[in-house]
Amino acid sequence: MGMSQLRIIFFMGAMNKMLEFMVTHGEEHPSEDLITEAAQKVSFYSSIFGTLQLLCLITCPLIGYIMEDKSCGPKRDRKIQKVTNAMRAFIITNLLLIVFGFCCLIDNLPLQILTFILHTMVRGFIHSCCGGLYAAVYPSNHFGTLTGLQSMISAVVALLQQPLFIAMVGPLEGNPYWINLGLLIFSLAGFLLPGYLFYHRRHLLKEKEARDKQLSQEMQALNQTMANEILKCF
Repeated sequence: MGMSQLRIIFFMGAMNKMLEFMVTHGEEHPSEDLITEAAQKVSFYSSIFGTLQLLCLITCPLIGYIMEDKSCGPKRDRKIQKVTNAMRAFIITNLLLIVFGFCCLIDNLPLQILTFILHTMVRGFIHSCCGGLYAAVYPSNHFGTLTGLQSMISAVVALLQQPLFIAMVGPLEGNPYWINLGLLIFSLAGFLLPGYLFYHRRHLLKEKEARDKQLSQEMQALNQTMANEILKCF
């Protein structure tokens, strides 16, 4: 979660510099025409990015539908379904984050519109996923504590944004490639959470199977006892 937040926040903070580098290609002494062109394109794409933030109004209900509990069985079965939905939602979110990271590596301005869309989707998905996970795995009275803990950890990790930005505009001379590549690699750590949910889901399924097996054996024993009692009556 913290890594995903850093990925999203760093892109928002360094976006103008990234777009400018795509126009100037890191020239040390760009011409006045190139500077003017860079300023115009950065302004244009920044306005597109701001407009696309409204996409959250569409994407958030979508991830909510994925995490919706559609089961109507026993409470334990509903918990398994909630964990399954949370696992799927995090896998989708992490896949979008990986595709977003690859798009950031490609030096192509029109492609950045797709990057903006993916950024907005991931930004909306990740908070919905965390809320759904807390509701599925933990008791409801811990929801506020977990949300606060998540925000605190994300804020601490997000402090790395400033050193990364300084490194980009300093030693890397405005080239965001290596930082984006490093963040893309670290983003793979996001799949650890769906992996844990898969393990937890399998554990819950084993418990359910053992419980159903025990219940079946008890029912068989009860039926056998009742049959013996009936035979005795005759």
